[in-house]
Amino acid sequence: TRVWRGTQHFSIDGLQVVIPERRTYITNASGTFDPAVIVHMIGPAVAHVMKPYHFKTPPTARVNGYVPMGNPHDADVVFEGGGGEFESLNFRVSQYTAKVIWKNNLLTATNAGGNFYGGQAGGWAHFVFPDLEHAQFAFGVNVTNARLPALVADVTQKTNNLDGFLRHIRHQEIGRAH
Repeated sequence: TRVWRGTQHFSIDGLQVVIPERRTYITNASGTFDPAVIVHMIGPAVAHVMKPYHFKTPPTARVNGYVPMGNPHDADVVFEGGGGEFESLNFRVSQYTAKVIWKNNLLTATNAGGNFYGGQAGGWAHFVFPDLEHAQFAFGVNVTNARLPALVADVTQKTNNLDGFLRHIRHQEIGRAH
């Protein structure tokens, strides 16, 4: 089966909606499609979690597993792929790849990497959603050769007179969000 939406498209070997289980099973889906459309179909709780993540160009991905029709803590799906412009939390990347695993109330992004302010960044993130209002997280990132002026301007949302490169930084963080 092939689905088109303007220039966006995906193909899928299997799609099964199981109403009693309130799940949609996806087998070998691949293509280039705006995640906001798919997230909206999954439901408002997932749309709320994804709100800070902006895909300026639709990514190309492969998807397998099942997504819930209601309870966002009932999922088992893997997304693998990448794309062009992406931004979140005042950071921007021009090209990226990642693998995202959503298993019940756990979300893991691994093998993430891409172009980052003229340099490269790579890392991972792990989120636990104990309920719909809270999250626990841990992440690690490695950055090399990023241009400081553009990076600091985006993070602070202010102009600056910095010059130079961030040659290498490794950071890990653990925290909670409400």
